[in-house]
Amino acid sequence: MSCCCSSAPEKVEPSCCSTSSAGQSFPLLRWLRLGLAILLAGLSMTLSLALNLDPPGEPTRTILHTSLAAITGAGLLFLAWPILRNALVPRLTLEHLYLLGLVGAYAASLYSSATGIGHIYYEVVLVLLAIYHLGQLVLHNQTQKASDLAQHIPGLATTATLVEQNQTRRHPTSEIQPGQILRIAPGEVIPADGTISTGSAFVEELAHTGEPFPAAKGPGDTLLAGSRVLDGTIDLATTSSGKNRELDRLLAACENTPPTPAENLAQRILTYFVPAVVAITLLTAAVWTFGFHNPSQALFNALAVTIVACPCALGLAIPLAARKALLNFRLLGLIPHQPDLAERLATVDTVAFDKTGTLSHPRLTLDKLSLTESAPPGLSSWLATIQRQSTHPVARPFWKLDQPADLKDLEIIPLPARGIQATFKLQEKAHTLLLGNSQLLGETTGEDAQNTSRTLHLILDGTPVATAYLTESPRDSSLQTLTDLSDRNLRLELLTGDTSCPESYRQLLDARTGLTTAEKAEIIQSEQSNGHKILYLGDGLNDTQALRTAHAGIALGSGSQAAASTAHATLTHDDLAILPAAIDLARATRQRLTRLLAFSLGYNAIGIALAATGWLHPVVAAFLMLASSMTILTLVNRKIAPQLPGSSA
Repeated sequence: MSCCCSSAPEKVEPSCCSTSSAGQSFPLLRWLRLGLAILLAGLSMTLSLALNLDPPGEPTRTILHTSLAAITGAGLLFLAWPILRNALVPRLTLEHLYLLGLVGAYAASLYSSATGIGHIYYEVVLVLLAIYHLGQLVLHNQTQKASDLAQHIPGLATTATLVEQNQTRRHPTSEIQPGQILRIAPGEVIPADGTISTGSAFVEELAHTGEPFPAAKGPGDTLLAGSRVLDGTIDLATTSSGKNRELDRLLAACENTPPTPAENLAQRILTYFVPAVVAITLLTAAVWTFGFHNPSQALFNALAVTIVACPCALGLAIPLAARKALLNFRLLGLIPHQPDLAERLATVDTVAFDKTGTLSHPRLTLDKLSLTESAPPGLSSWLATIQRQSTHPVARPFWKLDQPADLKDLEIIPLPARGIQATFKLQEKAHTLLLGNSQLLGETTGEDAQNTSRTLHLILDGTPVATAYLTESPRDSSLQTLTDLSDRNLRLELLTGDTSCPESYRQLLDARTGLTTAEKAEIIQSEQSNGHKILYLGDGLNDTQALRTAHAGIALGSGSQAAASTAHATLTHDDLAILPAAIDLARATRQRLTRLLAFSLGYNAIGIALAATGWLHPVVAAFLMLASSMTILTLVNRKIAPQLPGSSA
């Protein structure tokens, strides 16, 4: 309790272990307080032990007791005011418990000094103050470490190479100002946002885009702090300070998001924790006073109860762990729209994909143009000219097929569900060109569902002259992502409105083709009513209903705004390889939060029981509390963010 956090029910606000608000002070002042507390505690322990074991006669007794009371009072005056300040809130917090212990021990000691009845506890007061300030220092460092971007961006150094008048020197990153020139060597992480002034290199921008593949950068290109230079040396003209970078705003965005379900649960428990400790403290004092007729032991045990109580996992560690998970999601390129994203991803057992634009690239490519003997010379040029009049996805692959032709009186008429009809004149001769699917030939519309080809037929003036084969290409990471997800015992499904599915996909997932928007959502709803929890990934307007219905929905940032607005998160890039890493992160975070909660509740139950039954000295209880706080925050600061495939170590 002596260095734990406040139990404010409205908001998680660490008090004595916080780095903000009233608890903030300069490092030197923190060390001076700790040094003074240790000095006074050592002196007090020596004198108190001597007086309790071998009480002297008068006037020595009065002089020593008065000296101890004055020393302890001075310690309270100079060292306890941060606790008092944090306790000045209109709610019951742990600082009130701490003040109860300090005041109780000091009052009992004054009573013993004045009457000669019972033991003195001056050393307890000062030892608790020393432990408080030790815990404040250590927990300050731990919480700073938990929110330190360098823990998430390996290689993000605290100093940078500053160029001034053709000379270089190391300069603190925190003191970088806009307009300075930094020299970044191969392998170094860029410490501040800026623009390349000289040099060029391949740069890995994983921290911002989630993309593990480097991009070529040269003079005039903008780079953000956290990106890594892979080869070549560049000079960077900074556009931000070392404390106001895009990375810092990213971290602030995580801290300002609404509380996660884990935080809400912790706060609900904290709401009852402090009153429960107060009740147990009073009950302990009453039982030992009136039941065992031992007022001295009653005070002793009641002090131990108030001191050993430590909800640090509830008030500080769980919020820190939850916020670190949100930050790590962002570093993977996954922007959460809902604070419960980690909880949702951790519990999914099925991953369902849209196909076009999600597993595959949204644009088709022209794989082959097969001409018949009847095809006139220049047909490819005619085709390129006609298709350039349209922005339809099927027309785009033909745009660069050939140089445009001079077609007179060109008129294009859509043929719904079949293709287009183009009429034009060339060398004063009129032509009609039909371009479309097999219905133009009077055949059925059934496409081969085992491949991704799109077959288009060209009929010139009533004669078939060519066949074009369009191909939908899978994303580079799709097959590996499906394999990795399958290795994690996740069911995989394809829910697409298209009629085709590559055979390589069918070997890894259950494909359902030809679905409408409503049918996708109905399938998801039906499976979830049977106990499954589905993660759906899509990119288009036709995916919005499925994204909204699924237990968790992720929209691709390259897709429609409507899809992004209904999803639980947006993927800022198109590399699906981060999905297994994101699910691993969510599962590890959930497991960590569960362990933190179990540790906190178990420790407090055992510690309070031992204290109430007289098995813990108040000083020992204080050290146990500090040890539990350190253990909890050490668990929080263990890195759990999985490495994205292809990223640098």
